[in-house]
Amino acid sequence: MREDQKAPIEKSLDLDYPKTEKEILRGLENKIKSDVEHAKSQMADLPGTQKIVLFVIDLDDHNVRGCLKQILKEVDENNEELQIVAGLQSLWRPQNKGFEWFYHH
Repeated sequence: MREDQKAPIEKSLDLDYPKTEKEILRGLENKIKSDVEHAKSQMADLPGTQKIVLFVIDLDDHNVRGCLKQILKEVDENNEELQIVAGLQSLWRPQNKGFEWFYHH
C-alpha cells in the first residue's frame, strides 16, 4: 500500500512505534473491529435499545496507550449505533489498581 493511501492511524503506527509494537497494535485493532462486528450481529434484533460494547483489555505495554485509545475512538465513530467502552485491567502487576476506565464516548 502506498503511503498516501494509508489511514492516519497507520501512518502514526509507522512513525511512532517499533515493528513489534506495530504488529501488536494492528492485531489488536483487527480483533477490536472483529469483536464489534460480532456484537453488532448479536444485537441486530434489539431495536430501540442502547447497545454497548465493553472491552476489558489487559495491556502489558503501556507505551501503546495513546494509539489504542485512537483505535477505539475510530471504531466508535464508525459505529454510531453502538457505544464503545473500554477498561484496562492489569492483575499481575504489584502496583495494580484493578480496573481503570480507559475509553468511553
